[in-house]
Amino acid sequence: MKQLSQRERIALGVGATALLIALLYGGLIAPWRAAEERLDRRLVVYRQQLGELEGLAGRYRQLTVEAAATEERLARGGNFQLVPFLEGLVDSSAGRDRLVALRPQPVPPGGNLREEKVVLQLQRLRLDQVVRLLHAIDNADACLATRQLRLRQRFDDPALLDVEVAVSAYGKLP
Repeated sequence: MKQLSQRERIALGVGATALLIALLYGGLIAPWRAAEERLDRRLVVYRQQLGELEGLAGRYRQLTVEAAATEERLARGGNFQLVPFLEGLVDSSAGRDRLVALRPQPVPPGGNLREEKVVLQLQRLRLDQVVRLLHAIDNADACLATRQLRLRQRFDDPALLDVEVAVSAYGKLP
């Protein structure tokens, strides 16, 4: 080092300093920044996942409440009779003279639920009568489900409908 001139020593110092800075940047600062960017990207993904998880947790709580309400309706429907209920419903919403057929359907047994299925055929109903009938089925105290619905407009009077609706009632097996 003593053999080098002042100019060569300055050049060597500047080169060593530049090399040291490059090594620090390449060995510490650049990896640090890359790791920080990776963590920031992961943080964004984790926040999105947290939002999705909170949404799923809310949906789970909602489904739990609905399941408890359904269990309660199933428990209340132990001695529920679907055919008399539907006959009364047709009487109050459309009139007995509109009822063409009320056919109980066989349902294969399955699980721990009892299902009773009935197909109703009604003629010459106005749309508001159909809506009242379906609303009453959906809001019954027992656990009922509208399984199938067919509406046909009448040729003799387009304002009237022929309706076929399949309704199932569910209850717990004794």
